[in-house]
Amino acid sequence: MTEQWVSVAKGNMKGIPFYEARGFVFQHERASYGNAEGEDYVSLRYFRKL
Repeated sequence: MTEQWVSVAKGNMKGIPFYEARGFVFQHERASYGNAEGEDYVSLRYFRKL
């Protein structure tokens, strides 16, 4: 394995600093997996090299 990806909910002010402190860097945002019709939850995608 040479890289690692994580998703964190937009606005999660505990998860975002946790991942950033461990070297993850924001890449992009996308609709959260499993959104039901009418839901608009957003996931932030973070990446780091191992």
